[in-house]
Amino acid sequence: MGLDERKKRILRAVTDDYISTAEPVGSRTIARKYNLGVSPATIRNEMADLEDSGYLKQPHTSAGRIPSEKGYRFYVDVLIEPEPVGLVERAAVNNLFRRNRKLEKLLAQAARLLSELTQYTAVILVPKRRNATFRQIQFVSLGPGYVMAILVTEPGFVDHEVFRLEENLTQEDLNKIAAWLNERLNGVKLADFHSTLVDDLPLKGNKSLKAAICELIFTNLASSGEQVLMEGTMGFLKQPEFCDLERARPILELLQRREVVSTILQKISRPGKVKVVIGPEIHLPVMSQCSIVTSTYYIDSSFMGTIGVIGPTRMEYERVISLVEFLAANLEKNMRSYTTNQIQG
Repeated sequence: MGLDERKKRILRAVTDDYISTAEPVGSRTIARKYNLGVSPATIRNEMADLEDSGYLKQPHTSAGRIPSEKGYRFYVDVLIEPEPVGLVERAAVNNLFRRNRKLEKLLAQAARLLSELTQYTAVILVPKRRNATFRQIQFVSLGPGYVMAILVTEPGFVDHEVFRLEENLTQEDLNKIAAWLNERLNGVKLADFHSTLVDDLPLKGNKSLKAAICELIFTNLASSGEQVLMEGTMGFLKQPEFCDLERARPILELLQRREVVSTILQKISRPGKVKVVIGPEIHLPVMSQCSIVTSTYYIDSSFMGTIGVIGPTRMEYERVISLVEFLAANLEKNMRSYTTNQIQG
């Protein structure tokens, strides 16, 4: 059945009210709160038609109606438009980029901010490192026999390792070794790295130095999957439909399995646009009362990550879609500035 304008307005009113109150909605409530210009009896008849068509459902015989998954889908696809991001939210996002100068710290803080702004669970996938390229290494003497190696790879990942030398090296010696490595390895993909590339490492006698460098690079290479940054998982307990711990437990347990969350987001994400997946569309029974809003961001043409929000199907879609889209766009716009000066700050 196609929906005429009156049915669309009523479906929107029911969905808006249920999202706001978490209570089933009756015809008198719609008539009182929303100026639709029709009587409660007419609204009741239209709601019955919407239920017959699968857009609404009645959780209990004596209760009002709530949106079905079909109703939510129509609501998201047809009835709403993302609301403008407010000045406070814009300021918070802008401050995020001013405050953080390291890529992974920035992404972790972005996940936390998104969770705080939406009050739902926020997830950010950090792109795979297999295609990352060697950019720079630096050594810092930490005292007799101990050195910290700091590795920077494009597009801005930073890793470090503290190790012990077989024989002491001065900071000047370490700087010379770093310069040699930076010239030899510049632009080499992690996936193409092999230990023979550093066989001619100067200042022989420090096998531990070569071993530490290889370990640091191979550790990066082993991180072939996306890193999952997640904030606000316990926010599910704040939602009325999940305030019972036993109802929330299966979802919370799933969210602890980061590789499962990563797989879900990879499957539903689409480059260049916001994607909304509702309830059974996630294809996991435990997530049947949840929705996921995702968008992608690029660090450069080779590195695509995903940003997402996981919440109940009774989600504030207009607000969440806007915030996800806005943050993803700003991540992408500002990302290049985080691929420089990664060792400082």
